[in-house]
Amino acid sequence: MGTSAAFAPNLAAYCAFRFFSGMSTAGVILNEGCGLKPCSPRLGRQGEVGGCRVSSYPFPPALEWIPSQFRAMVSTILSCSLTLGQLFLAGLAYAIRDWRQLQLASSVPLGLRSTYPQGATASGRGGIMGSGAQEEESSGTSQHSALELFRTPPLTSVLPVPSNRFSNSFSFFHLALDLQRFEGISIFLVQLIFGAVDMPFRMVVAVIANRLGRRLMQAACLVLGGLFILPDAFWVLLPSLPLDMEVLLITLTVLGKGLFSSSASCSYLYTTELYPTVIRQTGMGVTFMMAWLGAVAAPMVEMTQAFVSFLPLLLFGAVPITAGILVNCLPETLGAPLAHTMKQVEHR
Repeated sequence: MGTSAAFAPNLAAYCAFRFFSGMSTAGVILNEGCGLKPCSPRLGRQGEVGGCRVSSYPFPPALEWIPSQFRAMVSTILSCSLTLGQLFLAGLAYAIRDWRQLQLASSVPLGLRSTYPQGATASGRGGIMGSGAQEEESSGTSQHSALELFRTPPLTSVLPVPSNRFSNSFSFFHLALDLQRFEGISIFLVQLIFGAVDMPFRMVVAVIANRLGRRLMQAACLVLGGLFILPDAFWVLLPSLPLDMEVLLITLTVLGKGLFSSSASCSYLYTTELYPTVIRQTGMGVTFMMAWLGAVAAPMVEMTQAFVSFLPLLLFGAVPITAGILVNCLPETLGAPLAHTMKQVEHR
């Protein structure tokens, strides 16, 4: 669909192709790392490999194989690929100014990548689960629906997780998509700076999350990122800004985007450790759905600026601050083994 967008005859066709391209990208993200759910004694059914049902999410299967002290580093390396893609896109857009050629150049490699044969890689869950989880699987009680994330007592303790991902994407995409306000500065340079600052912020997660804990890291990134956005709500009321204040505004924006990137990297790790194995895939799917919902809501909230100039910025700052405060309701997972059953979550 991305390649087809390069040949779109009008804006409506281009938007349609980009819409379906976005849907496909979401599927790629969810299915890129093929893992296996816990082994079932019922072998040979369709959709199973050696008695283990195929599931699809890249981070949990990868992290389940990793010792707890190295999970933060592995999660950081995986999330840094997003930043590398942004940096590469900025350079590609600078070199290719025609939008059709740029669309084609950025879409063809993904199409070629999809032709590469992939095999199912077994997740660490089947080998590391305890007998309690195996009993749940064999009895059929592990077929948990998304509704159980909100009505099962052990899982209600992790309800703030989806709100964290929503607020993070909500404010992150506000900063990422609002580059046109920096008039007089090359958009390619701003995109490059925004991408380059993400790399050290994401790497910080690997150090701080292993020393101070996942909960503190997540809460601090959300609260500080929201605080860096709030000054914009007051400066937007001014008719004009002096040059030194504009530089300060750009600095706060860049730092805020870096903090939300750190929050996203920490969330990949923290969410994986919070959900038990028997419902981890479902929990991660719901969590990422909320993240994409936040990305959709960001430009819609931005349009309210036509009615109240400071309202969008006030919301973009207040929402992550509130979510950061709610993070303190979550249990700390630093040094704790991965939970596999509902009972283990309850006693954690």
